[in-house]
Amino acid sequence: GDLYKTFVKKYSQLMGITEHDITPYARLAFDAVYVFVVGLDNYFNDNNPLRERTIDVWNSFEKAGNFEDGPLLYKYFKNVSVSGVSKHLEFNAGGEIKNPKYDIVNFITSEAYFREIGSWTPANGVTIHDKVVFSGSTTQIPTYQIDSLRGEHLILGIDVVTT
Repeated sequence: GDLYKTFVKKYSQLMGITEHDITPYARLAFDAVYVFVVGLDNYFNDNNPLRERTIDVWNSFEKAGNFEDGPLLYKYFKNVSVSGVSKHLEFNAGGEIKNPKYDIVNFITSEAYFREIGSWTPANGVTIHDKVVFSGSTTQIPTYQIDSLRGEHLILGIDVVTT
């Protein structure tokens, strides 16, 4: 939409890069700020205050928290529904994204770029539309099996949709 086109144009000019070079992280960062701004705008438009909690010598910062109105403000953030630059953003009662989509990517070493080769959504599961390249630049599915992931860090992906 128009927001995406404006973002691409202004971000590309500001950073001196092409549209192809805009990372999914830049789009997600914009969307995170956008959700925050819309949530705050809705909160203040309903004439809600944002008061700091009074701290005295009898209670600690940990017990007091930061804002008296924090729980109400959080409800406003969870009720945001916007079309961002990466996708439509809407949240469930628990504050989780309603329409997650995770890209499956291969890192193209020669281009220093992540290329989308598929995706996963709750509705459609895994969809692969290009060859998967495994470590060692092979398309052969590895035959080894890992006995345990204990102590390992496994990065599954980031929630992103590009248009």
